[in-house]
Amino acid sequence: MKQIKVNTTVENDACKEDRAFTFKTGRPLSATIYLHPDKISSVWASHYATDDTWTISIGNVTVHDIGQKDMLNLIKVIQEEIEVG
Repeated sequence: MKQIKVNTTVENDACKEDRAFTFKTGRPLSATIYLHPDKISSVWASHYATDDTWTISIGNVTVHDIGQKDMLNLIKVIQEEIEVG
């Protein structure tokens, strides 16, 4: 099966974000966000369509094999904390 992979980079005052889209599954496979251009630490997430799991990394902490339901709950909680803060 043929596929098309598109890489994009968005930069603004707050962050630099790299995304890779593969138009075989229709989902973004990975995103990397550098929260500050002067720091080495980064936040990134990768989705694996083969088993519908995620790997996320914040700084030097990486968590593997997060299920889709848990990832959606995590994103929801983060969004709620952002709105409260």
